[in-house]
Amino acid sequence: RQRQMCIRDSPFKMNAGDFFGEPYAATPGTVLNISVVAEEDCDILFLNIKRLLMSCPTACDHHQKLIRNLVSVLANKILILNDKITHVSKRSTRDKLLSYLSSESVKKSSLSFDIPFDRQQLADFLCVERAAMSVELSKLQKEGLLKTNRNHFELKQSKSKLRNAPWNLRFADAKHRIKKQVKSRNLWRNTVCLLYTSDAADEAR
Repeated sequence: RQRQMCIRDSPFKMNAGDFFGEPYAATPGTVLNISVVAEEDCDILFLNIKRLLMSCPTACDHHQKLIRNLVSVLANKILILNDKITHVSKRSTRDKLLSYLSSESVKKSSLSFDIPFDRQQLADFLCVERAAMSVELSKLQKEGLLKTNRNHFELKQSKSKLRNAPWNLRFADAKHRIKKQVKSRNLWRNTVCLLYTSDAADEAR
């Protein structure tokens, strides 16, 4: 059975098997400043992060997989927070909306997509007033830049409007078209990035 938990004042909603509190556990002395609320009865498994991060003598596959999963969870949360900072740092409610919607369009590789928020949740996520956000959504629809029904959005771009559209909607439209072209030519390749310090690079040479 899937059980969900939410972290207050956070874009995160957790399902069975997810982690929470790991940044604080991994940083001794850090004050825990989050509240976690369960939407229904659930079980919580407490893990000692010191034992988790230390390889066991047998170097078992299960332990290594657990560490990889933890790193993956942390990386995903960093990406989510980075996206949120990008959106909420915009000056106006309109710009915050356009930044978020264009980002979701790029992620879904489509100009038509669903978002994981209702109107109030979206307003909270973007740190804006719901009423002001609703006004801006109505304006964007009247301008023909998008259509929306509940949590479904469709970015509308005609050639005549595209030249005068905000940069982030032009970017979403262009990224969507480029991605479709690349997929049709089967040009996708797996990419691996190596993170290193300058000293490590010098030693490798």
